[in-house]
Amino acid sequence: MYLTQSGNAIYDKKWNIISDWIAPDYELTRSMAQASAQKYANEKGIAPRDCSKMSTTN
Repeated sequence: MYLTQSGNAIYDKKWNIISDWIAPDYELTRSMAQASAQKYANEKGIAPRDCSKMSTTN
């Protein structure tokens, strides 16, 4: 859903709906996030970990 804002004063703002809900593209955004995380880990020398193997107790 896209919203626009109207009003001039700080406390006189109104949001107007200008479209219907837009479904997210999880395949695209997930792959972008994973690629960015991998690049960062490589640059910083961080080894990825498998969180599914981590203990839930402290």
